[in-house]
Amino acid sequence: MATLWQDVRYGLRMLARSPGFAAVVVAILALGIGANTAIFSVVNATLLRPLPYVQSEQLVQVKRDLIKDSKREISDFTPVAQLLAWQRENRAFASLAGYVRAEATLTGGQRAERVQCGRVTAGFFSLLGVQPSLGRAFLPEEDQAGAPPAVVLSHSVWQRCFGADPAAIGRTVLLDERSHTIVGILPAGFQFIESYDVYVPLMLEQIPVHRDEGVAITITYGSSDPAVIGRLKPGIRPVQAQTDLDRVVETTAEPQERGRVLLVSLHEHVVASTRSSLYILLGAVGFVLLIACANVANLLLARVSGRRREMAIRAAMGAGRWRILRQLLIESVLLALLGGVGGLVLTCAAMSLLRAFGAVNLPQFASIRVDRWVLAFTTLVAVAASLVFGLVPAWETSQVRLVESLKEGGRGTTQGRSSQRLRSVLVASEVGLALVLLTGAVLLVKSFLILHGIDPGFRPDRLLALTVHLSPSKYPRLELQAGYFEEALSRLRAVPGIELVAASATPPLSHVVTGEFIQVEGRPAEPPSADSFIPCDMVSPDFFRVLGIPLRSGRFFTEQDRRGAPGVVIINESLSRRCFPNEDPVGRQIKGALGGSDWWTIVGVVGDVHQFGVEQGVWPQLYRSCLQAGFPRMSIVAQTAGDPLRLAAAVRSQVESVDRDQPVFDVQTLEQRLSGQMAPRRAKMILLGTFAVIATVLAAAGIFAVISYTVAQRTHEIGVRMAMGAPGGHILKLVVRQGIVLAAAGVGAGLLASLWLTRYLAGMLYDVKPVDPLTFTTVAVLLIGVAALACMLPAWRAAKVDPMIALRSE
Repeated sequence: MATLWQDVRYGLRMLARSPGFAAVVVAILALGIGANTAIFSVVNATLLRPLPYVQSEQLVQVKRDLIKDSKREISDFTPVAQLLAWQRENRAFASLAGYVRAEATLTGGQRAERVQCGRVTAGFFSLLGVQPSLGRAFLPEEDQAGAPPAVVLSHSVWQRCFGADPAAIGRTVLLDERSHTIVGILPAGFQFIESYDVYVPLMLEQIPVHRDEGVAITITYGSSDPAVIGRLKPGIRPVQAQTDLDRVVETTAEPQERGRVLLVSLHEHVVASTRSSLYILLGAVGFVLLIACANVANLLLARVSGRRREMAIRAAMGAGRWRILRQLLIESVLLALLGGVGGLVLTCAAMSLLRAFGAVNLPQFASIRVDRWVLAFTTLVAVAASLVFGLVPAWETSQVRLVESLKEGGRGTTQGRSSQRLRSVLVASEVGLALVLLTGAVLLVKSFLILHGIDPGFRPDRLLALTVHLSPSKYPRLELQAGYFEEALSRLRAVPGIELVAASATPPLSHVVTGEFIQVEGRPAEPPSADSFIPCDMVSPDFFRVLGIPLRSGRFFTEQDRRGAPGVVIINESLSRRCFPNEDPVGRQIKGALGGSDWWTIVGVVGDVHQFGVEQGVWPQLYRSCLQAGFPRMSIVAQTAGDPLRLAAAVRSQVESVDRDQPVFDVQTLEQRLSGQMAPRRAKMILLGTFAVIATVLAAAGIFAVISYTVAQRTHEIGVRMAMGAPGGHILKLVVRQGIVLAAAGVGAGLLASLWLTRYLAGMLYDVKPVDPLTFTTVAVLLIGVAALACMLPAWRAAKVDPMIALRSE
């Protein structure tokens, strides 16, 4: 141990003697280790760390594998009757629970607020092993129809709406104007896989489906059928539980609802959508670390010749080869540990960047932190890196030849030539790895640019949107609903800086779907199906002007298109092509196939809009005047003269002033909504692009170092060539050619690797093939060009060598 400590102190002194060299090595390693630690901390929290529930490995998500219309369909939802049958008759589960997402207006706190509501069965919290921090969970009798309504609040809502007052337990609040008694407050750290603000018993109410004038409304934030989670009994395997639930289905389910049960671990259910992307990013930063290690190995190999005399003296004084090798490896470990410390600093900085890039959409992102596992990973990476970059240089240096090393002015040896070959191989490897990363990054950039260049069909700039959900008891009739929104629009028109305002039930990018199955006059009605579902929006007359949606034929809605006037509709170009190919649809009539006897006259055709985001393509679309077909939930869109966010507070205040009991929420610009949809792709593109740039810079630095070292070693040869009449341009080409040959070897290997690896990016690409010849060619030419630039300075120095000085140097 004393000898080891002595080697450590000697290693620290050697690093202190070369602070510039040590700083460069530590910086390179900090980049590689920091990038790996940052991504691993995300992978650890998202994929590796168990869910924060008691014995979470026993939790499963219950899905149904159904055959509908000759197509296989995996459903996350189960009819309530089937869930009750499973709870009664299963033998494999300790408990089963259902949950449904909904929305509700919460009043009774400091202000009315629209909240995400989780409708859950009574055993939901006990199944997860969660106990409220105040009060209690739901009782079994509260899960029965007709029971006194109860509600459990999340910790955040308790703080935000009730000032964290313990006396909130037992208070009465209104959820969509129905009284509920607060019975519990959840712990601060609890968050279900779907983030809910409040929880109510599942059996108390069904999510309403609104109908008006034959328009069927389906809202995407809820389903009347719950999703189901279960906790397996100890010793029961998922396949046994699956067989047990299949048995119950065969004896209790209706024939049309029968299908096989599919069990997925709850953890797998949560991370399934992000697993491949995170592993790709982890592989990318692994490449960055390998390039960093190769670069550091090159730097250490450059010191081999400089330290041969030192090692020869130590060998002459009795140091064995193992002692010399150990000393050099200890120095490498010290460098790696310092790089690891720098990497942790970069990791902490990278967390804020990941949030800015949109990584907050990752499951359990809030729990990402530098914990003991991340520290252990960083230490392991640092030590492994020290072995990767330190072993070969240490081996080269430890091969001491006393006579040759102690002679002053000794010439190059076979070891020197083998070292040079090894450095060339390392540099070619760096170029190959950089090409793989750069190819992936360019493919993602092309996908992003293609998406960014898609015209969404509306003009998102200078548009501010907010949503209001009216109380059904206070505004039960269309006239009252229309009156509220007309008053709100009227007040907003008077706000300085607002140019136009409009209202829409489902504006673009709102994630809310309303729709209908339509029948065309003079044609037989088609049976409703998923393919015949037509999204339908209720809009105010100025909606199309506010969003800049072009009119193709006919007219827009007017103030005269009110209740009592003939029913009118506007359709988009896609619906026109689908239902009225090669004819003008204006003046034709359609109606809802699910009910209602009134026909609607088509008065206009407007341009297509990417209603659900630019990635989702264009759907046929139907528009109705909100003055004829009202809806209690509407979004108000304001076109502003300048930055819409500057008017957000004024706009919200004006809308709230119409009725303080109606909550205003989702206050956002449409540019923010559009950007939010692109955020996951943007995050992956920026992260992989950053890694690719780092890799390219390190590869260029490696080429520069190798060529510089080669020029220094060949100074005598260059002097002889120039003394014999070789011009400077010839020397310049000679040196640059050597760098390009190294880069070309790396590019060739990298292209082969890219052909195999880029196929894993297919799920992250849009309208771009993983094997894109133009991308591969561009990246290859770019890297060879970077290599040529990296060679220019050493080549220029070689061309300026004075032959007399060069000859005397040997």
